[in-house]
Amino acid sequence: LHLRRPPTALHAAIHRSMERRAAGADRVLVTTDWQLEDLERRYPGAQVVKIPNGYEEEDFAGFRPDRPAGPFTISHFGMLTLGRSTRPFLAGLARLFERSPELGKRIAAAFIGPRETANEAWVGRFGLGDAVRFEDTLSHEACVRREAESHALLLVKHDDPRYRGLVPGKLFEYIGARRPILALVPEGEAAAIVRRLRRGEVAPLDSAGAIADAIERLYRRHEAGTLERDYDLGPAPGLSRRAAAERLADLLGRMGETR
Repeated sequence: LHLRRPPTALHAAIHRSMERRAAGADRVLVTTDWQLEDLERRYPGAQVVKIPNGYEEEDFAGFRPDRPAGPFTISHFGMLTLGRSTRPFLAGLARLFERSPELGKRIAAAFIGPRETANEAWVGRFGLGDAVRFEDTLSHEACVRREAESHALLLVKHDDPRYRGLVPGKLFEYIGARRPILALVPEGEAAAIVRRLRRGEVAPLDSAGAIADAIERLYRRHEAGTLERDYDLGPAPGLSRRAAAERLADLLGRMGETR
């Protein structure tokens, strides 16, 4: 378990033994490049196969990727706990409002889901109470509808080396919503996906200036009426869970043929 230190040497030995046994399977299925490369490095000869996560196409059936109404709003959906914080985004938003005060009444942010109280405290410290709101947990159906109706979607990853290789499932859901993504993530696979698909903007968690620039680019394109044209917001069927299931079915079929 790479994200937590085993409590004792005995636990660590048990984990290593379980991992060695798993690595000897006919196929080892992973969801990220980091997992694939790490297992192949530590277990030469392991038959590791990557099938990435995906989004449910049915969740967004019937939604139109039209220009949303209302003030320009960047929305975040999901938990803000265990090191994932609003602070980097709020620092960038405050920096943008400092240099362009007129945008303070034109840009808003919404955070939907469970959170630690420190997040609301940061809003007060940055003086962003008029621009930022928090909402409690919504049903999945309500969340995906709100995602599809948002101007832009905020993705925040942990700023911790242990999490660098993880690709949040929320990223795929945002891709399914077909709205521009503001990804505040360390360099890695999640950032590469957003850039490769031209799905939005990427900025490092530790640079308020870069985050401010990314927010402004999104807003200026919205203001010019080109937000939906300047990013590739088309369907991504290759990143759906249907596509992942088809890859898995093909893998299992080929394995069965070799028995």
